[in-house]
Amino acid sequence: MLNKLTCWPVSRPDGKMRKEYEVNGKTIIVENGTLTVNGNKVCDHVYNYQIREIKDAPKFIRDHVAKNKLDMTGKVYVDCKTGLTINREIAEEAARQTEENRKATDPNNVIEGYTEIKAAYADVARYFRDLEKSYETSIGPNPIAVQPEDVEKKYPKAAAYVEAEKYSKADNYDKANAGKKAMERIVAGENYETVIAEMKAEWLADAEKAVLNN
Repeated sequence: MLNKLTCWPVSRPDGKMRKEYEVNGKTIIVENGTLTVNGNKVCDHVYNYQIREIKDAPKFIRDHVAKNKLDMTGKVYVDCKTGLTINREIAEEAARQTEENRKATDPNNVIEGYTEIKAAYADVARYFRDLEKSYETSIGPNPIAVQPEDVEKKYPKAAAYVEAEKYSKADNYDKANAGKKAMERIVAGENYETVIAEMKAEWLADAEKAVLNN
């Protein structure tokens, strides 16, 4: 059972809450979806699918509970890197925060026009797939509904995010890393023009350094 539960606002830019629990002498902190027990991070994030009833926990957990006659009332098993049994309220709070963060960083939710640009590119890909099939069926593809370039002009921030996304998928580690950082910065609300300029400058510097080291 929970001995003590305290929750207080933390001065953070995103305005989220941090919750601290005292459970049988242990301090458990849930912040940004991360679970920390006595200062040691035990789960980076908790998703709802990771929360299981004790009866569905791994056999060694169930055997340990049975052997020691532990009271599991109100507790669940969280299937994360370390694996742990914990109060349901704490696990569900971590999962709630994780989902909230996921939504807050989903470009589909926070970047206007991103969905439209991705749909435009998908339609172009569809067109060329259908075009290839038409060589056998003689049935031409439906025309492209809208050119991605036109959508990008309408939504420059979304276009910048897509450009960073392309960098993030590069085979080169430094280029991919520069792209990932740019994506995070754009989602966080930084000026997309500045972010893209710095992303390209970072990649150029890394590329030049690699050439000099060869």
